[in-house]
Amino acid sequence: MLRPIETVKNKVDKTLVMSPNKPQGAPSTRLIKLLALLLAAGLLLLCLVILMVRPYKRLATLMGDMLTRTAPPGTTFATISAGFPSTFVITDLDIPVSINGQVRQLAISKISGKVSVLSLLRGRMETEMDSDLFGGTLWMSANAGSPLRAASMTFPAAFEARARALDVSRICSFLQTPVSAKGLLDADFDATLPERKLALLIGKDIDVPPIETKRLVLPANHNVELLAKLSAKDGKIFIEEFQSLGSAYEISGKGIIKLAKPFELSPAEGSFSVIFKENFTITDERLAKNGAREIAAALVASRGKLTFHVEGTIGKPVARLDSVSSLGDALGRLNR
Repeated sequence: MLRPIETVKNKVDKTLVMSPNKPQGAPSTRLIKLLALLLAAGLLLLCLVILMVRPYKRLATLMGDMLTRTAPPGTTFATISAGFPSTFVITDLDIPVSINGQVRQLAISKISGKVSVLSLLRGRMETEMDSDLFGGTLWMSANAGSPLRAASMTFPAAFEARARALDVSRICSFLQTPVSAKGLLDADFDATLPERKLALLIGKDIDVPPIETKRLVLPANHNVELLAKLSAKDGKIFIEEFQSLGSAYEISGKGIIKLAKPFELSPAEGSFSVIFKENFTITDERLAKNGAREIAAALVASRGKLTFHVEGTIGKPVARLDSVSSLGDALGRLNR
C-alpha cells in the first residue's frame, strides 16, 4: 500500500536533519573565519613592524639630541642607529679635548650598546655601551632622567665606566706629556652627577724613561706598579692616594687640584715623597761640588725619604724640598 506523499516528505526531512553532514552554508562560515584570522595576523605583523621601526628611529634621534647637549662643544659623529631589540651604534665619534692650550680630537671609531626600553617608559634612561679606546676596551653604563621628559640635562645621573688594558704610550702621545711611558693602565670611574665623582687608576708593567729636571736626572724606572685614588666635588679634584712603585724609585703622596679653564691654569698643591733605590745624577754643578753626590749615594743606600711640596698650576708646577726631610737640611745648607 502506497504511503501518502506528506508522510514520505516528512521522513526525508527528518533524515536530512539527523544527517551528520553540515548544511550547505557551512563552507562559507569556515572561509569567513579563515579570512578573519589572516587579517588579524596581518594587522599584528604590521603593528610589530611599526613598533620595531618607528620607535627606534625616534630613539636614535633622542640619543643624538642627548649627545649634542651633553658632549663638549664641537663634538661630531657620523651616524647613530638603533635597532631590535634595543641596540644602538654610534660611528666616528670625535670629541674635542683642550691640552696645553691646543684642541685635539679624541676619535672613537665605533660605540655599540643597548638601552632599556622599559626604563624609558618609566621616564629613565638606562644604557650600556662599549668601545675601543687607546688600544684597550671601554665599557660604560649610564642611568639618568630620560630625554623623553627632560628639557635639559641638569637632572641627577649615575655613571660608571670601566677601562681595561689602555696603552700608556698612546695616552702620553694624546696628552702630549713631556715623558712618554710604556705599559698598561686600568681605570674605573663612578659618578653621581652633579655630586661626587670617584676614580681608581691601576697601572701594570709601566716603564718610565729617564727624567731630567733642573738639578738632577732620575734614572729609568722599570716594572712600575701605579695606584691612584681620585675624587671630585665642588670643582676640585682630590688625589686621595697616589703610589708609584718601580725598580729605581718610589713615589707616594696626595694633593688637590682646583679646576679652572683652561685646565693647564688649574691651581695645584700637594705633598709627595720619593724613595730612591738606584743612584740618580745631580746636574747642578754648585750642589755637586759641595758633596751632594755623596749625600745622594748615602740616601740611596739608606733608602731615605725625600718629601716635596708641590705648588703652582698644572701647566707649571713647582716642587719645593721639605726642609725636615732626610736630605732637606743638607741641601738647604748647600743653597746658602
